[in-house]
Amino acid sequence: MATTLSDLENILDGQELSYYTNSKKTAVILPIPMGEELVSVFVNIQESGEFIMFRIPFFVSAGRAANRGLLFEKLLALNNKLKLGRFGLDPRDGEVCLEIGLPVEDGQLTVRQLRRTVAALRGITRDHREEMRKLIETGVDPDQQVEECVRKLLGDAQSEDNQRSNEA
Repeated sequence: MATTLSDLENILDGQELSYYTNSKKTAVILPIPMGEELVSVFVNIQESGEFIMFRIPFFVSAGRAANRGLLFEKLLALNNKLKLGRFGLDPRDGEVCLEIGLPVEDGQLTVRQLRRTVAALRGITRDHREEMRKLIETGVDPDQQVEECVRKLLGDAQSEDNQRSNEA
């Protein structure tokens, strides 16, 4: 039993979510408020309704940033860490997107699946979008800065302990 665009619209209507259906009637755009921003989630029904792709295009844009290598490392590390969701990068223009694909092979999309997917997209956006923007802008990964500070603090504390041991 495949999921149709009409099924998706009925679920969204039932959840009282605003959305826009594209002119080709192949996808919906789901605007999600994130603080002062509005994030557009494209929901595309594929494989005759057996696969549903949730995608945030232009999650961030690296453009021609000089520090793209650091961004690549960050994206790979996050892809390895995330339970649900993956980042993609278009090498031609530096567009970073966030995607979650759901196989619904022998069923239909459920309200619980929609809620979990949207919650995951919101959480990933909340947790990682701004730090990626800063990484692109400054060439410094905020997570690495924190790790270095902790190592330095622990190293300093360990050095003080070693000094105390030597003095005793």
